[in-house]
Amino acid sequence: MAPGATSGAALGSRCEAIRSGARSAQPTDPGDLLFYVNRWAAIPSNFPVSSTSIWTPCDPGDPGTAHDLVCMPASYTYRGREALREVAFESDAPAEPATTFDGLPIGHHGKVGFKAMLDAARDDGHLLLVRSAFRSYAMQSATFSMWVAQEVASGRSREFALKKVSASSARAGHSEHQLGTTADLVFRTPQGTIYDGWDAEKMEASAPIQWVMKNAHRFGIVLTYDKDRVHVTQYVGEPWHYRFVGVTAANAMKECDLSTEEYLQARYGTGPLPPFEPHMSRSARR
Repeated sequence: MAPGATSGAALGSRCEAIRSGARSAQPTDPGDLLFYVNRWAAIPSNFPVSSTSIWTPCDPGDPGTAHDLVCMPASYTYRGREALREVAFESDAPAEPATTFDGLPIGHHGKVGFKAMLDAARDDGHLLLVRSAFRSYAMQSATFSMWVAQEVASGRSREFALKKVSASSARAGHSEHQLGTTADLVFRTPQGTIYDGWDAEKMEASAPIQWVMKNAHRFGIVLTYDKDRVHVTQYVGEPWHYRFVGVTAANAMKECDLSTEEYLQARYGTGPLPPFEPHMSRSARR
């Protein structure tokens, strides 16, 4: 057993306690790292900017809006203009524990969050970049509408288009990207190019994404849309979509093999999601 790793008996007891039922009131503040959002649970439309605003801290001329978003340095992003909440981009690692349940070191140089994870990946020879991070309500609405319009333009009925896109894209108010703690990743291939496609199998098979899947919990980060949890999340698998939830929660989810949805259902006692049967597609969730 690796130093700091959990014994089978302790693991079973701790995971059973996590799965056993609600112990926490569901937060009403979307600034809470464990805010519950999915196809039915919504984020207030004015968080952290008004529902009509497309402003981010990457725009020239900060208007002084109250927020804790930061524009990420261009060296960490694919297009050079992505924002995250400061806590998700870079935070101090907890003093205890020093290692995760499986004996891996927590954080990188005393820091957790996406910056620390990308820095650690680079130290191990993997270049990862953030493709898409914070989206306002207005931005998410436009994104969803764009994919629907593309389907309609290809000859699909609007009804079909809405169902198909709903399997792979969240409606405004229901996207984790609006929390400012979520990022989609891209990576450099062995040939030196940046892979920015939506092929889930190719993404998941890549060495950089495999590294993230193994190490993300060290940095308080979790994969939200697991291909093996489509029946739980009711979205297609998305191996590039990661959310910062803090080290304690991320470590517990990894240790107990729980998706974000399963962990929060247990934490707040919400129960399984109502059934949703869209036209499932192998295309990515955008």
